[in-house]
Amino acid sequence: MQRTAWIVFLLIILLALALRLVTLEQRPMHTDEAVHAIKFASLLEKGSYRYDPFEYHGPALNYITLIPAWLESAQSISEIDETTLRLVPAIVGLLAVVLAGLLYSGFPDKQVLWIAFFLAISPALVYFSRYYIQEILLVTLIWVAILSLYRYHLSSGIGWMIAAGAAVGLAHASKETVILNVFAMILAWFFAVRVSERKQWIRRRRLPPEHLMIGVLTALVVSALFFSSFLQYPQGIADSCLTFKSYLQRGVGAHSAHLYPWYQYFRWLLYNPAPGMMIWSEGFFVLFGTIGLFYSLFRSGHDAKSIFYRFIALYTLVLILLYSLIPYKTPWSMLSFYFGFVVLSVRALTGLWHRLKSFKLRVSYSFLVVIMIGFQGWQCYALNFRYKAHPSNPYVYGHTSEDIFTLVEKIDQIARVHPRGKEMYIEVVCPNDDYWPLPWYLRSYPNAGYWSDVSFETPPAPLIVASPKVENRLLQKLYSVPEPGQRYLYVPLFNQSIELRAGVEIRAYSKKSLFDLYRHQSEETF
Repeated sequence: MQRTAWIVFLLIILLALALRLVTLEQRPMHTDEAVHAIKFASLLEKGSYRYDPFEYHGPALNYITLIPAWLESAQSISEIDETTLRLVPAIVGLLAVVLAGLLYSGFPDKQVLWIAFFLAISPALVYFSRYYIQEILLVTLIWVAILSLYRYHLSSGIGWMIAAGAAVGLAHASKETVILNVFAMILAWFFAVRVSERKQWIRRRRLPPEHLMIGVLTALVVSALFFSSFLQYPQGIADSCLTFKSYLQRGVGAHSAHLYPWYQYFRWLLYNPAPGMMIWSEGFFVLFGTIGLFYSLFRSGHDAKSIFYRFIALYTLVLILLYSLIPYKTPWSMLSFYFGFVVLSVRALTGLWHRLKSFKLRVSYSFLVVIMIGFQGWQCYALNFRYKAHPSNPYVYGHTSEDIFTLVEKIDQIARVHPRGKEMYIEVVCPNDDYWPLPWYLRSYPNAGYWSDVSFETPPAPLIVASPKVENRLLQKLYSVPEPGQRYLYVPLFNQSIELRAGVEIRAYSKKSLFDLYRHQSEETF
């Protein structure tokens, strides 16, 4: 690798670093992020973790998050913030770019740089690298496994097989749906490598059974260590297998809110119009990725690079079919096959260039590519920094409204004038426990309580946060149940509508005496 290529590679890494690490705290916490954060609190504060086969996915994200938390000397959930949590997926997403350097054996410098660059600026990969969920761990760890197997194919070094096994085991401990990725990898390997060997397109290379066994054993050991909470909870190993029953139910329709037609992933990727705004689209990566897929399958050679592209093409194609057939769909789920599109785009980019012999055609082609890549780069910035929680963003899915900041700021202001400060009792009432991500934002309020219905057995809190759906029962609790002389007037904290998520209103009420004290001190401040 030439010195200039190393410099360009370093610049790409710095770009990827900036896109993933800057202002991690500004986007509101999604409900799923908040749930994982509170789950992590148990591990941080109590030093224990028990795998739940029905929710939350695998334990790897929680255990890895201990690293930034310990570096901050944090001992409780109130001592960490969004940046602490999101550093984990951000660094993992950056790792996917850095590890593209492993392709330098067998790949031209320019193709490696293009792969790294596309991974660095991909809007979806950047967006979910700033998201405290397991998906980017799954995608990056499978990428590690694929790269390790590629290097093993070149050298037969047992270390690469161990690295691949460890990556697969950790990926399983991140998200159990890795079985789809592993299935796709096995099929892709069989057709990309084994069939080529049988057709004598490439030199037959025997895979020693002991090497394969070591790789599989490594994967099983790593997975078992995490699911058993490092042998503290052995039942977690069995539960990691039993969980597939709940995944099957979810995949065939247990969660109707996430059921979509087979083409929904491509709708998210290709066409997202918004009134008064541009159309969001990752058409460049889908178009060039599709061209690269066909190039890899039907026009590919028989060297290591061509076999790698053929493997990625088959792997991506199998995952497209699997994920499209499963009715349960969320935007982050498509990252597994979308990642393949990004890599295969380089195969198309270079393949089309070599087919164009005319200088004018190459200039026109270059101009078109620059425009398309420029649009993807601008879209990456816009989706991640300007419209990070806007409903027009195709990756904003059931996302928390930025109104949450207004609500939490007002609660903090009320707490400052309350005699007990953050020890103040807060009552949060939302049907079906639909109050997330408030447990995260109120994590420093130890006396905040959460109910799915109005409780008449507890006294009214001085501050109440509630869904409009329970307002009638709440009025009954405040003004009908208490005896005369024990009723207190409550006033709303906001004159305007405050949304927890798009279309989901949330309201807040304070005792009038407490609100008057807050207003009086606010007037004195000014």
